[in-house]
Amino acid sequence: MTYYARKSEDGRKQSMKEHAMGVAERAGQFAGAFGFSEYGRTIGLHHDDGKYTSTFQARLDGSGIQYEHSSAGAYLLAKKGFETRDPVYIMLAHAIAGHHSGLPDTGSRNSPEDSGTFFGKYNRREKMVFDFGAYESELGPIGTQAALPKEFKNNYSLQFLGRMLFSALVDADFLDTEHFMSDGKISRISGEDIPTLKARFDAHMRSKFAGAAGPINQKRAEILAACRAAAEGERGIYRLTVPTGGGKTLSSLAFAHHTGDVG
Repeated sequence: MTYYARKSEDGRKQSMKEHAMGVAERAGQFAGAFGFSEYGRTIGLHHDDGKYTSTFQARLDGSGIQYEHSSAGAYLLAKKGFETRDPVYIMLAHAIAGHHSGLPDTGSRNSPEDSGTFFGKYNRREKMVFDFGAYESELGPIGTQAALPKEFKNNYSLQFLGRMLFSALVDADFLDTEHFMSDGKISRISGEDIPTLKARFDAHMRSKFAGAAGPINQKRAEILAACRAAAEGERGIYRLTVPTGGGKTLSSLAFAHHTGDVG
């Protein structure tokens, strides 16, 4: 049986294997930028394991049955984490659990199934009939993950890494889906370089203040100019104190861009 991930408006179907491999490749690349390509590949490969079910396949064909697929891969990773006592799998499971709805609060092993927490989802999935095992024949079992570097052993660093991996997964999933649904007509580059982004930002700011009148806009322009001037000073820690509506966000971005220019 061929398992599918989605169907386009014109009736084309994307196989689960194609989607899983595509997301794994992208998520691995994105996570590789901060040194964790293996983790990125793992969550990309298993984020939609829950679609390996007859229930989800029937839904694709119009059954209308409600089915929560995102908790399946999270459940598998978390279960492996409990078995191996390795927190890496729990962290990766959080990313998968939230890849449609946002990162959930962790909760506790006693969290109610309807709590919306990570463990609430886990406890609910634990009581479901395990019928998505077909993922293993196409994607293979969940592999052993590399140990965390020692600087990531504290909870703060671990949760921050989890957020970065979550972001990598969400972007990878969206881009692979977009590519299929557009039949390859939409192609996105990996990102612009800083000089290009700065040029666009400067053009936006010129347009924003061109002909802008009034005391508030005048004050915003003064704050912007002050931030750019401060960027030419000595390197160090700078504080920007501006009331709400004063343009702090854009002015601080101008400071950052200008700091890069002056070295």
